[in-house]
Amino acid sequence: MRVLIRGKTHLEVYNIKGTTNTAAMKQFLNDMFRNKGLEFLDIIITEVTLPDEIKLPLDLKAQFGSLNEMEREKYNFEMKKIDDQEELEALR
Repeated sequence: MRVLIRGKTHLEVYNIKGTTNTAAMKQFLNDMFRNKGLEFLDIIITEVTLPDEIKLPLDLKAQFGSLNEMEREKYNFEMKKIDDQEELEALR
């Protein structure tokens, strides 16, 4: 299961609770356990509790992702203002 959640935010992980018959998850597990003679026909996630050593990095990743997105949007906005000002000056 740890392999399944790597690269996901904590919100994505918590959102899988109650999910039934998730095709991608089922395919992943079947691929991993095929050589062990196991086949998953149905999957229901009933509980999601992450240990702190997994939860904290996911939380930090989500926080930094939001901050990066906000900074990117601020930069784009400022660049748009500059472009608009230059275009206005050119029209005058």
